[in-house]
Amino acid sequence: MGGVTHAVGADGVGILTVDLPQGLDALDAATSGTVAAAIDALLGDQAVRGIVIHFPTASEQAGGADAGAVAAELRAVTDAAARRKAALARVSVLQSALRRLETGGKPAAAAIGASLSGGAFEVALACHRRVVADDAALRLGMPRVSEARIPSGGATQRLVRMAGAIAALKLLHGGSLTAADAQAAKLVDEIVPADAVLARATAWVQSAGAEAAVRAWDTKTFRLPGADPRTHHGGGQFAVANALQRKATGGRSPAADAVQQLAYQACLVPMDVGLRLESKYAARLLIDAAAH
Repeated sequence: MGGVTHAVGADGVGILTVDLPQGLDALDAATSGTVAAAIDALLGDQAVRGIVIHFPTASEQAGGADAGAVAAELRAVTDAAARRKAALARVSVLQSALRRLETGGKPAAAAIGASLSGGAFEVALACHRRVVADDAALRLGMPRVSEARIPSGGATQRLVRMAGAIAALKLLHGGSLTAADAQAAKLVDEIVPADAVLARATAWVQSAGAEAAVRAWDTKTFRLPGADPRTHHGGGQFAVANALQRKATGGRSPAADAVQQLAYQACLVPMDVGLRLESKYAARLLIDAAAH
C-alpha cells in the first residue's frame, strides 16, 4: 500500500515513508502538502530525536507533470496580484518544508531503496545524509524542464552547492546518475545492500550529534565545490554551458534559461536568497503559462 505515512519508534527516530510510484510533483498541492505536514509533525514532536525519510520504491516524476493544470487554475484568478500570490504559494509548499527540515536541528537521513526523480529526489537532497541501495538499475536525477516549469523544491540550489555548478546543470536539465556516480559527485554518502538501507540510515540518525544537522552552506566556512563562475576558469566553463544550452533549445526555452540563471545565482547568494529566487522564477513561468 503506497502513500505518505509517518511513525515514531521507541528509539525516538521518526520514520517518514514516501511510497509514491507515480512520483512526487512539487506542484501537486495535495501530495506536497502531505509530505510537508509530516515533516512539520516530526520536527515539532519533542519525542523525535531525528528523522529518516524512507523511499522503498521507485518515485520517478515525468517532466512537466501537473504544470498545465496549475496554469489553468491560475488562469481563473483574474487579479494580477492575487495570481502572483497564488503561484508563489503553490511552488513554495514543498520547498519551504524542506528548508525547515534542513534547519530544524534534527538530523535527517534519506533511505533510498529505488530510483528517484524530481520532487522525491529534492526531498532526499534536503536530508543531511543519503544512504542508497546497491542496485545497478537505480538512478537519481531530475526530469527535463518544460515550458511551464522548473524544479521548485530546492534542487537548483542544493545540487550546485553539493556537486558544483557544471555537474548540477547536467542533472537539472534532465540528467540522472547511478548510485556510484552520485556518490562520486558527493550527492550520496553511503551505498549499502538493499535490505540494509533503512537500518543503516536509522543507525546514523541514532548516533548523529547536533553538528550533523547543519548543512555546510549554513556555516561561515562553506566553499563552493567545482568551478566558480566568478573566476576566469569557472566563468569560461559556465559560458560554454550557457552556449550549449542555448544551442540545444534554440534560445526559445525560458525555463531552461531560468535553470541556468538559478545555478549561477547559487554560486553567489546565500541559500535562503537562492531559494526565494527559485520560487520567484518557478512562479513566473506558471504565470506566463496561465496568460496563454
